[in-house]
Amino acid sequence: MASDPSMMDTHTIGDSSLKWAYQQIFESLESFNIPASFGVVGLFAQDLSAFEAFDATHGSNPAYESWFQNPKTAFSTGSMDGWFYPTLIEDIKRFKIHEVSSHSYTHLPFHNEFVTRETVENELLTMNQFMQTKDVSLQTMIYPRNQVAHTDLLPIFGISGYRDSNDSDSAYGSKIRTLVNEFNIFSKSSAHSQYEAPVKISAGYFLNWQNGPRLIIPPTITVRRFNHLLDHAEKTGGVVHMWLHPHNLITGKNQVQLFNRVLKSVAQRQSQGSLSVLTMGQYCRQISTDSAFLNL
Repeated sequence: MASDPSMMDTHTIGDSSLKWAYQQIFESLESFNIPASFGVVGLFAQDLSAFEAFDATHGSNPAYESWFQNPKTAFSTGSMDGWFYPTLIEDIKRFKIHEVSSHSYTHLPFHNEFVTRETVENELLTMNQFMQTKDVSLQTMIYPRNQVAHTDLLPIFGISGYRDSNDSDSAYGSKIRTLVNEFNIFSKSSAHSQYEAPVKISAGYFLNWQNGPRLIIPPTITVRRFNHLLDHAEKTGGVVHMWLHPHNLITGKNQVQLFNRVLKSVAQRQSQGSLSVLTMGQYCRQISTDSAFLNL
């Protein structure tokens, strides 16, 4: 909603629908015993007072003046429905198997105008400080809008890996190209990451959002695509990094059913021992361990 004012007018995303979407995700993952990494935006996992405090300190930064325009307009009229989820981190931690990953403190896209290295560093620092109050040690980073920048800063804040950017396979790439990619049922899994600090994790594969033009893609095609990705990963030792936005479940047609169909296939392979399912943090630790073993 920060970047699309029309979302505020429709009221499609609100406190109740947002919590419903997360509950669906939690229930699906628990049902299939699958761990996940949740990219959390620190500022919006709090409340209005946290936003106002941050704005009072950093709002004069030109990068935030533009980025905060829509939320401040909404808040000035008393419209806060769907913006904040103060119990999100506790809700994630309750399941024990999931990872809280950084999605930055404000979701400010790092390629935006006026965003400096100092601004990025402050985002990382403030997020780290907030997570410490929640007893969370951040391990990985999912850049806002996948706009990767200043990766050398991540280890300073204890972050060992980040999701790489690949516009051709991303929800943020060319709309025509991404639609065509969704029809490719012969997509191949990604190669494993090389050990480096921080680890560059495969950009992954977006679970089709059944909304707008993407409705032309039959769910059966999406399921076949992921099954082929998983088949290829089993045969080659590759990686299938699936991701989605929680709001996709609110605005997508039968999105929960599609999510469950893919998870069921993953769970079957996991139970057979042919597939390991890891959070991003676990994956980075595995890459580090494998590298140390090879270097003995």
